[in-house]
Amino acid sequence: MSKRTLTAISDLMEDLFNGKIYPAEQITSKSPRCREVEKEITAAMTDLENTLDKETYAKIEHVHLFEQHQRGCPDTGR
Repeated sequence: MSKRTLTAISDLMEDLFNGKIYPAEQITSKSPRCREVEKEITAAMTDLENTLDKETYAKIEHVHLFEQHQRGCPDTGR
């Protein structure tokens, strides 16, 4: 690795350690609409978990988590 790459990695690790970088799962919006949507999504996922077989629910949950990461805003749903 180049010295530039190592410096970038070191800076990234330092920012992560010092709390300057937050994983998307830990970011929560203060927007009332985002919180409302988050509650709706949680209720829908709970309903699906109680209705579907474990294998099917696991697939849906996997897609849901993937979408959260892809959007970068886990509590807005869409």
